[in-house]
Amino acid sequence: MTSDQWICIRHCLIGSNLENITVITVLNPHHTLPQTWKAVADCAQMNPSKPIIAVKAGSTFQIYDLGSRKCLHRCSLTYCIHFWTWVNSTTIVVVSDTSVYHWYLDDHSPVPVKIFCRDARMKNAQLVRYVSDPKMKWFALSGLIAEVNFLNWFVVPISY
Repeated sequence: MTSDQWICIRHCLIGSNLENITVITVLNPHHTLPQTWKAVADCAQMNPSKPIIAVKAGSTFQIYDLGSRKCLHRCSLTYCIHFWTWVNSTTIVVVSDTSVYHWYLDDHSPVPVKIFCRDARMKNAQLVRYVSDPKMKWFALSGLIAEVNFLNWFVVPISY
């Protein structure tokens, strides 16, 4: 979960024969009815502090304002995305095979900007978390790596 104000649920359309159609439902305790709409998406996450949702379908991202239901940002990437999440209310991290990118939405950046190369030791890891300090000077990418008979937690700290 990326927000303590909203819950975003991506689920399949019940009884649908359309495999690519999902339903996104956003719940807010301050509203009596959930907001629901159909979408082609494999992942959706709420902004940590604003009524904004990020939706990913393949390598395409779209950022929507829930109040107006307008698309605020859109980009299609040329690389495979292994992990992504909101770093803060204005930045999304995108992790590819080889690099970690930040998409600065407050600067209206058209595409994510490369921040650092992904550590080779994380190649086979299941990425589970990315954190930053408030000033965006250090970052940590963490993941789980399967070893013989156990899982190993691996964290790569980066100073910027």
